Amino acid sequence: MNKNFSITSAILFVFLCLISKLLCDTANIHSFHKILVIAAITIVVYFSALKILCKPDTVKNIKPQSKIDFIFVSIFFILLFIPMSHINKNIYTDNEERNLAPYPKLFSENLQINNNFGKDFDEWFDDRFNLRMKLIYFNRFVQFYVNKHYVKYAKDQVADKYRNILFTKWEMNEVEQEELIKNFNALKKFNKYCNNKHIKLYTLIVPEKEGIYRPDTILKPDNTNLEYVINLCPKKYIKILYPLNELRAGAKNNYMYYKTDHHWTEDGAFIAYKALMKDIKSDFPDVNPLDYNDFDITDTKYVNADWENTDKIGFTCKYFSLPNSLCKRFLDANYRHFTYHNANALTQEVIDEPYIKQKDFYYPDGADYRVVIIGTSMGEQLTKFIPYNFKHTRRIRINNVLNVKKDDEFRILANNKEQIFDYHPDIIILCIAHYNAEHLTDIFR
Repeated sequence: MNKNFSITSAILFVFLCLISKLLCDTANIHSFHKILVIAAITIVVYFSALKILCKPDTVKNIKPQSKIDFIFVSIFFILLFIPMSHINKNIYTDNEERNLAPYPKLFSENLQINNNFGKDFDEWFDDRFNLRMKLIYFNRFVQFYVNKHYVKYAKDQVADKYRNILFTKWEMNEVEQEELIKNFNALKKFNKYCNNKHIKLYTLIVPEKEGIYRPDTILKPDNTNLEYVINLCPKKYIKILYPLNELRAGAKNNYMYYKTDHHWTEDGAFIAYKALMKDIKSDFPDVNPLDYNDFDITDTKYVNADWENTDKIGFTCKYFSLPNSLCKRFLDANYRHFTYHNANALTQEVIDEPYIKQKDFYYPDGADYRVVIIGTSMGEQLTKFIPYNFKHTRRIRINNVLNVKKDDEFRILANNKEQIFDYHPDIIILCIAHYNAEHLTDIFR
């Protein structure tokens, strides 16, 4: 094989790759099977062009083994070319609910070389190459069907094939007692701050789903530190509700959490609501908690837990990067949905804009008090019940708020002071998940 043949072959191959990319982009072709068709056409054109551009003797003298090598090399380089054929230019991925890695700069503003450019570029490409999600989905499918009982997708992701439940293990389990004591001292300080304004503060800490449903042999949950520190807090001076035992008892008859989501169901939230209202009634005797017979209860197989209640599959499926077809395998349970008998009398105003994520409820037949429910997404289910007890209820979301950085979400007095205290509440309900307890020191930051 002469030198001219090798050079011609290389130039022709690069040229055809560029033409293939142009065809993909122009025709908006990004599906895998269409790209394979273009790759096959490229190989055929490649060898046809070699016969035209090279001397007949050159091509004729190529050994059969060399022709196989040419085909293998051609296919190999075309397969390498496929990930580059379409780069995802989005900033955010809805499927994984996170920001994608930005394109790295080789030089900083001070013209200093970025020594981590290679690593940063690798992260950028890993987040954005063509067919990335299809490969991830394929990997998830293989792992699911290869493993018999439990599928461990990552150190904190487990699919229980016995009961069709998805589990996660959150960082909260590893927080030391000393750190938690410091965080709860901040909560005591916030309780005193509210008392000075003649406001009753009730803190509802939602237990982890894993502590109720997950077998001890898989990612064993460890709530002992959290339970220990909560028990140190004198109930006479600070009211903290951690309904772990109540939810474990309720799980014997109904689902307390969704199989495909870390949020609790309406059944789980209602059990916590009953315990919470018992504490509230001791301070406000004219408030009457609702009971099951105050609601029409229907069944649904879909998740109904977050701000807009539009995610019917479940956040945990997205967190695991599972395809919907595999997620639907876990949608085999009936969850109860509560509708208050006089729900039409409740009015609601929603604000969802930079720095403010808020719902205001008005119920004319409720007790004449003002209530603020502030906290994370776990508080959404409480809005199915509490607004029917009071005339005025305000729901303030602190996480996943436009323009609020994740590290600043629990800066309640810095971010939400006007929303809370200009409303002149009689009651504040701070509702957070168990793994949020480590952020309580941020309230006064």
